[in-house]
Amino acid sequence: SSIDEFLAVVNSSDEKYEHLTDEDREKVRKACEETSQWLDQQSAGQEKLPQTSDPVLTSGMINEEVKKVQRICLPVVNKKKPPPPKPKEQKKPEEGQKEESKNNEEDNDEKMPD
Repeated sequence: SSIDEFLAVVNSSDEKYEHLTDEDREKVRKACEETSQWLDQQSAGQEKLPQTSDPVLTSGMINEEVKKVQRICLPVVNKKKPPPPKPKEQKKPEEGQKEESKNNEEDNDEKMPD
């Protein structure tokens, strides 16, 4: 079921889900737990009724609950892993700038009195 799949993702230690925060994982667990409890309560109520009674649990109700849990869980479990940080490149002075610095130093040496 969808609930089991969502729980498998958030309880997984798989590398592809390591970017999910504890808050994200808890949000999914809570939604799944609430939906599972609702389904258990409704199923128990349905089982107590005679077969000739109107149902307390319909497939439409179940589909609505599935949609609710999917609206909460799908954005979390489908969250893309952020790209790795780009290594910062150290800027090296260009060759032309090195030459100018050397020339300026030489000029300064020539101008300084002995």
